[in-house]
Amino acid sequence: MKNEIRQVSQGIRTSRTSITVAAWSAIGVVFVGLVLAGTAVAAVNMDDTISYDFVDISGTGTSVSLGDDDMSSAIDMEFNFNWFGTPYSDIYIYSNGFLSFSGGQPSYDYGPDGAYPNTDDARDAIFG
Repeated sequence: MKNEIRQVSQGIRTSRTSITVAAWSAIGVVFVGLVLAGTAVAAVNMDDTISYDFVDISGTGTSVSLGDDDMSSAIDMEFNFNWFGTPYSDIYIYSNGFLSFSGGQPSYDYGPDGAYPNTDDARDAIFG
């Protein structure tokens, strides 16, 4: 498309043309260069002839409803889990995103502003 320039009243009017402007700063060019320099290329082969049987587990499990800063009752794991030399058979689910092998942890203490590790916090917890 050709641009047209026409006199309109006191100003100049140009016709509309879609253009793409790519502006790169020196820092942007260096950054992209560094990223590309560290990029590895790998060949991936997929074998779609392997068969498998999908098992829908959506109807299984135990539903646990928790409120804010809440924990579940003890859930029997049906086996002993060795956590740093101590066997545990129960686990507790906390609504603030962690599991613990003992109940009564102050779940309100765990948050994005908390300092970790903290000597006041649970020793037997798995954070997610």
